[in-house]
Amino acid sequence: MELQTNFQKRCAYQPTGLICQREEGKDPVIEGVAIVTEQETVLYEGSDWREIEVIDPACITKEVIDNEDIKLNLLHERSASFARSNKREGSLNLDTREDGLHFSTPVPDCDLGKRAKALIDNGTYTGCSFEFWPQDYSVEKRDGKDGKKEYVVRHTKFARIGAITIGMDPAYEQTSVGLREMYRETHNEETPEQKQERLEREAKEQRELTFAREMEDIKRQIDLM
Repeated sequence: MELQTNFQKRCAYQPTGLICQREEGKDPVIEGVAIVTEQETVLYEGSDWREIEVIDPACITKEVIDNEDIKLNLLHERSASFARSNKREGSLNLDTREDGLHFSTPVPDCDLGKRAKALIDNGTYTGCSFEFWPQDYSVEKRDGKDGKKEYVVRHTKFARIGAITIGMDPAYEQTSVGLREMYRETHNEETPEQKQERLEREAKEQRELTFAREMEDIKRQIDLM
């Protein structure tokens, strides 16, 4: 089932390795995979359900990518952009391959470039998120092997790709909210009682997730002391 939507910008995390390539006599280059295609990624999981996202290769064809001006930044901060892919003078190189969208960029001689390189080298930055606006997608509901309900969203066309961001953690809140909205738009199965139960369950799960993240942040701060 193909849909046209007006959903707001979302972010999806790709836990793929980032590297800094070095060749003698040349500036170091940051490389990574920004978007992985044909791979089921669990974005959020509750006690009896999980959300899965799949990016179809049609979302990142060369024609699509060539018409975008994609920025590369740190931690979703537009003010921390240090490369872009515009045709005129872009420093961000994008390559559409069978497994997804690869990127590379020379490390710029600025604070942002040095910061990105150092934190990739020491393992702090480990993956990428990409910002996009959904357009066409299908939704499948199925039973998982462990009995949980699975909601699989397969994107076949993005309205726009805005940026690639280098970071550390998945953007669970954004992806989770977006996928639940997508599913509910196409499946009106809930009774009022079921809706109330779901809202209470999701609120509890969100509180648990927030607490876990706060504890992880505290642990990171202690480790850095």
